[in-house]
Amino acid sequence: MNEPKDSQELLPKSPLDVLESTAREISSLEKEAQRALGSKDPNEYKRVLHTKAEIMVNLPTKLDDLLQRGIPVPDGIIDQSANFAVMARKFLGTDNYFGMGVLLIPKGLKTGEPNDLEKLIDQLKNPE
Repeated sequence: MNEPKDSQELLPKSPLDVLESTAREISSLEKEAQRALGSKDPNEYKRVLHTKAEIMVNLPTKLDDLLQRGIPVPDGIIDQSANFAVMARKFLGTDNYFGMGVLLIPKGLKTGEPNDLEKLIDQLKNPE
């Protein structure tokens, strides 16, 4: 059965759509995690980090959905999203909440600097 036109319009139309949507979700979750820490709610903090990691595990599937619809996705984007997913899956499998918390954050990142997902978005917007 064909999907209604409205649901087709909601599907991401490019790798950039997928990455930017994912980055917005991650940013929102990171803010939630900080609030949970501030209110000293470890269960909520863990729930939020778990959700963040699950989103990263599912990123390659979202990009694959684009490929299945005939929308090109650069190999580097596919490879990096797969790397994110591997790390996220590892942290989920070991209940490594520290790892989930720092997922996408390169060593030495300063406040205001882009995380690894944001850098990937920038690469897509500004290919060399």
